[in-house]
Amino acid sequence: MIGITKSEFENSLFRQDVVEYYLNMPREKLYETQIDNLKSAARLYVVDPLENDKKNIKKLENGEIESFDISLDNLKKQGKIDKNFENPKTGEPFKGCIYVKVTTNENGIFEYTVVDNCN
Repeated sequence: MIGITKSEFENSLFRQDVVEYYLNMPREKLYETQIDNLKSAARLYVVDPLENDKKNIKKLENGEIESFDISLDNLKKQGKIDKNFENPKTGEPFKGCIYVKVTTNENGIFEYTVVDNCN
């Protein structure tokens, strides 16, 4: 027998959950910031895209396509994000499983959505 009561044990588990929550919270905030940075990079990329995406932007503007994706590699190639753009949740660079989907709203304004298929 260890010598603690059931309620003491339950309270210690609760405190552990709370501590883990607060330790992970900054990583989640940093992750959200990185996602916002990706959207900003995509906005800059649309102004000065790689040659193969210029036609996609025109097609999107003309309503010929509903969306197109901007890869992490293209954002890196154009210097819009750092080559080692890091996922704060893992401490590792983001892989190719994350990209930005560009669509237009009913007013023809581009909208940017980050798609993270890394999990």
